[in-house]
Amino acid sequence: MDETKSETFRIIKMIRMRTGELIITELQMGKNAEDPVSFVTPAHIVVERGPTRTVMMRLVPWVPFELLSDTRTSIKECEISGFLNASPECVKLYMTWADIEIDNLKTFGSDFRERLRYIEKIEERNYKSFKEEQLKNKTSTKDNVSDSIIQFFETNENWGNSNTAH
Repeated sequence: MDETKSETFRIIKMIRMRTGELIITELQMGKNAEDPVSFVTPAHIVVERGPTRTVMMRLVPWVPFELLSDTRTSIKECEISGFLNASPECVKLYMTWADIEIDNLKTFGSDFRERLRYIEKIEERNYKSFKEEQLKNKTSTKDNVSDSIIQFFETNENWGNSNTAH
């Protein structure tokens, strides 16, 4: 690939990943061969063929952009099977889609992160409640178990040692 490009020239390629996925993305190549390749707003290409051999194509985010600080993803070149040249129509579709995704990230990104913080608080409360309930059940179970069994586990230093037969 030609690694020289001006600031306004965008390299848009279809890429077959080693996993078999087909994606389309703007590429930013590293300066050295061992540098990772950056995908800018990568899209997974979903192709469906209709019964009359019509082709339907959709683009979906390759990664959930809402979880990222930007739409760049770096990947080692060894994960790529090959580069393909997309048709001009496919490039135009991708560029329109990518611009919309970037706008959506700007518009909804902070709202999405706020929702994640809200979910995190709920999960923390649920975990705290679970631990309190677990502690309560542990205390009530202690009443149902004889003192000799509890004493056995508390005083037997070899309990849990795989070299000791119980």
